[in-house]
Amino acid sequence: NVEVDTFFDDCLKAPGNADVTIAYFRKGERPDGLNDLLDDMCRPYLSPTLLSKIADPRELEAIPAIQCAKGNWDWRLWKEQSGLHEVQLKIADRFDSADAALRAACAGLGMVLSSRFMVETELSDGRLIPLPGCTEFHAGCYTLQIGAHETDLTRKFVRWLQETARSG
Repeated sequence: NVEVDTFFDDCLKAPGNADVTIAYFRKGERPDGLNDLLDDMCRPYLSPTLLSKIADPRELEAIPAIQCAKGNWDWRLWKEQSGLHEVQLKIADRFDSADAALRAACAGLGMVLSSRFMVETELSDGRLIPLPGCTEFHAGCYTLQIGAHETDLTRKFVRWLQETARSG
């Protein structure tokens, strides 16, 4: 078995005894000395049904937004990087997990910010589509740390993880 530990940058901690540690850091907050696994390129996604009910998708205030990041930092970063400083998003629902937020977006409750790799299935089966006119933005990155007691199995797992991230 390979023990994997994960954490987000608002709970910074030193690597524990896990074989592999995957951490997420917001743009500009990644500490030096970590190995990058994957850049987090995000954009807004929504259900085709919700989009069909919106007269003009450029009127972002008319589209309910779904919050799933603590403190709503991701929507603020999206607005900043998209030059939409004046837009006042209407937060429709708040969730503490990305999975719940994605399910809500699929149900037509609002638009959600996500990485493409997190919504590939929903995109391919038509439950979600990108918000028209919005491009991806760099939200952060995933890093990879290998524990002190590296094994052949750990190396194989890390190689698979890196290949998957590169193909992605």
